[in-house]
Amino acid sequence: LAAEVGWSRRHLSEKFRTEVGLTPKVAARVLRFERARHLLSMPTRPGLAAVAVTCGYYDQAHFTREWTELAGCTPTRWIADELPSMQDGE
Repeated sequence: LAAEVGWSRRHLSEKFRTEVGLTPKVAARVLRFERARHLLSMPTRPGLAAVAVTCGYYDQAHFTREWTELAGCTPTRWIADELPSMQDGE
């Protein structure tokens, strides 16, 4: 992308951080996390492995590790705490 606009990678990263408030890498992590959160919130929620693949994580372990870093708990714990009615099949 930097080459397409004629900037160095560093300059693009600095511009991005100035405009968005996050580095491109952190922004990508947050967007991927939000996509996973959306999928896990759906009534027809896919399994964790399917969410990991759909959202571009290397594997379910990578997904769980990154989710835990960002959310402060595992995806399974988040589902139980945030979506209790969905756990009960309601």
